Amino acid sequence: MPASNPLYPPLPHFFSGYTLSIVYESDPKVIRELLPEPLEPDPRNLVVINAQDLRWSYCGPVSEGGVWILARYKDIKGAYMPFMYMDSDIALAAGREVLGYPKKFAKISLIFGGRALGSTQEIDDVGGAKEILTGTVSRGGIKIYKINMALTEKSNTDELIPGFSLGEGSIFLKIIPDVDGKPLIQQLTFLPSATLDRKVYETWRGPATISFEESPSDPIYRLRPVKILGGAFQRVEFWIRAGKVLHKYT
Repeated sequence: MPASNPLYPPLPHFFSGYTLSIVYESDPKVIRELLPEPLEPDPRNLVVINAQDLRWSYCGPVSEGGVWILARYKDIKGAYMPFMYMDSDIALAAGREVLGYPKKFAKISLIFGGRALGSTQEIDDVGGAKEILTGTVSRGGIKIYKINMALTEKSNTDELIPGFSLGEGSIFLKIIPDVDGKPLIQQLTFLPSATLDRKVYETWRGPATISFEESPSDPIYRLRPVKILGGAFQRVEFWIRAGKVLHKYT
């Protein structure tokens, strides 16, 4: 980080807004290839893909999207993130430099019934399933993924689907190069869920679809669904605080 011209403030960082998440099973061979050693895949081969409209945050309105693969490091069950996208340079730099979020700049949208979502009251007003919620992530002129969900059930819990959890936290592969371009820091980092102070104010569930367009620079399409288990739309808030190092490669 250039000391005379930092792009982001110190942790913690606050976010609040709307998130659309789809839970699905994917190809175990692809999952194994995307997980860095020594992570082990969850035997259920579960993946979560999302699009988020985080209109209240420490750096102003931001949108993001990405995927988590359920995985395990020794006795820690969590979710590894191989791909993530963001439309804020501040949040992008902070995520990549501090914890190793795999963020790239992209165009992200969350659309309800063909228009930008104003508030969750709109969903109550139209009776949920009368409209479809759509999240898209586009980069380099390619719509790398699109997720759709019909809001059919208002839930009293914060689970994405019944009985599902992302585990104890998020796992990232963080690599910081030296001046010769070779890795200076290479580590698996961990952001415990318990530190997020995550609050879920509203949850809708329903059937969902996922589509990908192939991109040579964003191979997220390799994580195509084998079986879609369901989706959830939530109004949330959370804090990103200090993480910890699980494993050092160098």
